[in-house]
Amino acid sequence: MYAMPPYPYLATDYGTQLSLFTHHMWIGGFLIVGAAAHAAIFMVRDYDPTTRYNDLLDRVLRHRDAIISHLNWACIFLGFHSFGLYIHNDTMSALGRPQDMFSDTAIQLQPVFAQWIQNTHALAPGATAPGATASTSLTWGGGDLVAVGGKVALLPIPLGTADFLVHHIHAFTIHVTVLILLKGVLFARSSRLIPDKANLGFRFPCDGPGRGGHVKYQLGTMFS
Repeated sequence: MYAMPPYPYLATDYGTQLSLFTHHMWIGGFLIVGAAAHAAIFMVRDYDPTTRYNDLLDRVLRHRDAIISHLNWACIFLGFHSFGLYIHNDTMSALGRPQDMFSDTAIQLQPVFAQWIQNTHALAPGATAPGATASTSLTWGGGDLVAVGGKVALLPIPLGTADFLVHHIHAFTIHVTVLILLKGVLFARSSRLIPDKANLGFRFPCDGPGRGGHVKYQLGTMFS
């Protein structure tokens, strides 16, 4: 939509672009959370462990602690390293040391793999389609700029340190989302604190301090 606009005038209608992006991000978020919630409902209502012995789902459930612990490790690693870079930049900025910040004009963290992929896309037509005079999109590289009615429609998007930082933040938030939703599904039937969770349904009242006393142990609130 932005890098490869499907309609010629969508590229210059910036408000419509932003609205479509926001609209589909919200839809994607609802679909992901809804899919996990329905998977948890399936685990509580329809899953029968007596007839599903040693199949794929049963093996996943038996390894759920290892799966969640690995996701925990990945989230902690991404959290410290992605936010740590921003904390470093904030600290250096507060100390008046811009030369020690992570940026394209100081300490560079270039996304070399993404730049290599962009360059490959830019050069690929010359090898795979010798008759083609341009790559699939001008965003991959080059100095060309497309304007429609005096408004910028398409131009190369060089990736730099800021892209490296923000994409690691995106990786962190996505992994945390997967961790929360997957934990809700894998521990839908039982957990160490509430082993009979499958008998209590998708939503059940707080049992008080004797069994944890916290509403977050409800399966339903894992997705709210």
